[in-house]
Amino acid sequence: MISISNQKIAFNSFCLKKFSDVQNVQLLLHPYERKIAIRPCEVTDTYSIHWRRDETSPITQKNLSCPHFANALFRIMEWDPDFSYRIIGTWIERDGKQIIVFSLENAMPIVVIDDAEENEEARKRKVAMCPEQWDSNFGDEFYAYSLNSLYFAPKTQEWNSDSKSRVVDGQMSYTIMSDADIESGFEELKAKGVISDD
Repeated sequence: MISISNQKIAFNSFCLKKFSDVQNVQLLLHPYERKIAIRPCEVTDTYSIHWRRDETSPITQKNLSCPHFANALFRIMEWDPDFSYRIIGTWIERDGKQIIVFSLENAMPIVVIDDAEENEEARKRKVAMCPEQWDSNFGDEFYAYSLNSLYFAPKTQEWNSDSKSRVVDGQMSYTIMSDADIESGFEELKAKGVISDD
């Protein structure tokens, strides 16, 4: 399970245990299918994230500070930035390759309630906000699981879990400038008289 706020993504101990021997992961977003995934990768792969700092420390949770990614995700999903969202993932392993996929459309909003009373210390608790259509349901429906194509994908179907990540068509890619590039650009603008030393 993951929890997403507008500042960070927190992966629970289940994710860490499944990837206990993994050093680096990639966080992938499919904006059209509205899914995110994590998969093991090499340190040299694009957007590689160090997964575990210390293999001897207990497995609890992994927090990724990613305000830009989270804000983009909130815009794509039209989520309320005052809430955080919990999503249960699907772990799959095939032919020695593994991936955890999270369907963003199954996100449950979580609101923080302030239980402070006069003369008492402020206490905050998190409350899940269930959609109205869940009011009369109990437990998980078989048919909801059967719609999850990840469970029922044929074993012979190639699933390309290790293919290289790429920028989605139509999305702009930006190169982060080095300090030297910024300084050189600044000097160039000064030479053209666009900016002054003041």
